[in-house]
Amino acid sequence: KKLRQALTKGADDIAGVIKDIRGKIADAFKAKSITADQRDGLLDYLATTNKKLLKLAKEREEVVDKIKEITDYAKKFTDSVLNYAAITGIKGDDNAAPTGGQLVAGLQARLATIREFGANIKKLAAAGLSKALLAQILDAGIDGGAAIAAELANGPSSIIAALNTAQVQITKIAKGIGIDGADALFGSGKAMGDAFLKGL
Repeated sequence: KKLRQALTKGADDIAGVIKDIRGKIADAFKAKSITADQRDGLLDYLATTNKKLLKLAKEREEVVDKIKEITDYAKKFTDSVLNYAAITGIKGDDNAAPTGGQLVAGLQARLATIREFGANIKKLAAAGLSKALLAQILDAGIDGGAAIAAELANGPSSIIAALNTAQVQITKIAKGIGIDGADALFGSGKAMGDAFLKGL
């Protein structure tokens, strides 16, 4: 039971429970309740179990972190859409205060844009637009991303394929430039590692 509870918390809690069980095994051996062979067998089993539990704890932590990342991103985008749809952003004629009718018309127009944007994002994801490019469109918000999403969603699939290819190349080149730039400013990471090892 304690192990199951520890698994829901983390590696430190698992280590504490394992230490407690190891102590009880030692006490049982001192009390001559178990033989040396039984003690060694239990300790070996405990060590194996410990490795498995630590792996499970790490996997659970990664899942929890990913869920939090997804939840945070969803909230961020939801807030962005709500801000876009705020009636305080609707203008009247010549920047005058909007009339009631203008507020209704403006909000309905924004609702239509939001629906279209959502539908286009689904289309682009299904069409295979890379996650990097989808993220750029989403991060731009409706004001900056709706027109691009509509253009790509209603365009030929060859455009999406070409964009994906270009984005992969851009990412690869950008990483290379980053590494080359860092080496130029701070020296080669490999050379630094070799120098460190020589000094040991």
